[in-house]
Amino acid sequence: MKMLEEELKHNGSILVAPEGTRTPGEVGLFKPRFFKFGVDLERRMGRKIGYLPAGLEYIIPESRKGKTRVNVRFGSVHYYDPKKGIEHLKHECREELRILSNL
Repeated sequence: MKMLEEELKHNGSILVAPEGTRTPGEVGLFKPRFFKFGVDLERRMGRKIGYLPAGLEYIIPESRKGKTRVNVRFGSVHYYDPKKGIEHLKHECREELRILSNL
């Protein structure tokens, strides 16, 4: 987590899979730790952190002999709103990820 914090402090970006595990054919439940870390980091840094959902859609050929394609779609940036809470942010990001992944 310290490395992630340093990256964000220097205006870098990080890619995280908040599901924690693969869930074929559906979007798994997001782990709250990822979002809690982001909110805590926002407070320490004194600035907002954006959450950008990126959906992956796997296209597997019917014959299974061809190559599997992956479509990657990026959504819109979401920000934590203290009035709405972490659960709202998690739900918002998960729902957009589901749509972007065509699930």
